[in-house]
Amino acid sequence: MVISCLLLAAISSLVFGGEWTASVVKDLDALVSSCIVIPCSFTHPNEKQPTSKIRAIWHLKSDMNQRIYFEDQTQVLDSFKGRTKLLGQLGQNNCTLEITDIKDFDNGPFCFRVELVDAPPKEKFSFIEDCVRLNMLSDAPKPELSHPKSATQDRPYTLTCSVTHTCPSHAPKLKWSREHRR
Repeated sequence: MVISCLLLAAISSLVFGGEWTASVVKDLDALVSSCIVIPCSFTHPNEKQPTSKIRAIWHLKSDMNQRIYFEDQTQVLDSFKGRTKLLGQLGQNNCTLEITDIKDFDNGPFCFRVELVDAPPKEKFSFIEDCVRLNMLSDAPKPELSHPKSATQDRPYTLTCSVTHTCPSHAPKLKWSREHRR
């Protein structure tokens, strides 16, 4: 009887055991007055859960109750209300967060917390070792222009302009113009 109980316990720990993990970028550049997307993914030791059974919280590292994102906006810090949105689908273990209208004091660090709804306390976990800190930029990075070294008349010529930005939903607007020389 004791051996069968130990065997059952060992099998249970293999099947139901596991670790909570999160993958969050540690440092990101953020342009003041723009927005930023913080990539985030997580795993939990239970069977796959639907999004409706998972609760996401983003909070200050210094205090788990200082929330920058929560589904109930009344529990979000006033300075973040209406500026944070979960982009990821929690049921797909995606906790990606968007922060809009970045303020020069929004540097964090910010941590992700996951809770399985209506679950015991062990089904709730804060990833305070995997937090993100934002490096504030007051000016946008300059666009980079690349082109072949020489051009031939009446032949196609390709110029490529690229810019680094942190928020795909608010892509920067680029305007092409040419300098007039006389």
